Amino acid sequence: MGIKDFLKAELGPEKKKVQDFGEFFDLNFIKGKKVVIDAFNVIYKNMYVLKEHLTFNGQITTHIKITLQKIRYFQKLNVQQFWIFDEYYGNKLKEETVNKRTLKLEREHVEEIKKLLSLCGIKWISVKIEAEFYAAELTKGDNPLYDVVLSSDMDVIIRGGVLLKESLREGKRCYFYLNGETMLKELKISSCALAKMAVMLGCDFAPKSLRVGPKSVWKKRNEPITPRQQEAVDFLCHKIDMCGVIHKKPETKKENKEELNEWLLELGFSI
Repeated sequence: MGIKDFLKAELGPEKKKVQDFGEFFDLNFIKGKKVVIDAFNVIYKNMYVLKEHLTFNGQITTHIKITLQKIRYFQKLNVQQFWIFDEYYGNKLKEETVNKRTLKLEREHVEEIKKLLSLCGIKWISVKIEAEFYAAELTKGDNPLYDVVLSSDMDVIIRGGVLLKESLREGKRCYFYLNGETMLKELKISSCALAKMAVMLGCDFAPKSLRVGPKSVWKKRNEPITPRQQEAVDFLCHKIDMCGVIHKKPETKKENKEELNEWLLELGFSI
């Protein structure tokens, strides 16, 4: 979920910016790590960078190219990958955001991405909630199952997860890392309190509060919000049953190089 100026928000008595709770690392930081990947977030972000669809014999192949590049990049760095998809499930708060997308993945494209992951032997899952909610849970606690969530959605921080966001610093590509659980403990606030401030700043699920910005949101955190904003807050901080949200069990298959190469050649890729 996009939150306006969230990383610039000044929180706590010391007015420490959200981004100051995190750190910047070079691209090697991800080497050897266990990474949960917010599938649609990563793919859509890269689709917008390309700004157009790649095609072969009338077939759209942008999504395949992006996913394959990411898979191979992570494999080269010995990253343990787990891709998570959130299937659209009628969330009215999200409907407007989904409809605004100018580049969209059709269901057939999503199935092709999943096929690619399976042929590469990469673990993936579809869930009935926001992918970043599920992913955040996997990075929380003293003995987390995964190290970080690769996403640009700030929901990961609000949910107390460990965010790893692709970023730029001084013109160089890097990663921004922030442990949401640690930040919440330092600020001595709950996930719901942080969710309220995020919504007051303005997000995909509700309009911002008037006269509230990154420098004033902490001071105004206890002010009343609209019913629509409260609905967004409740959605952002509700507890989830990890066993009850799975659409299907995680797919994990042995890599099938022969079938993978045949399929990629059919799509016009060089092997």
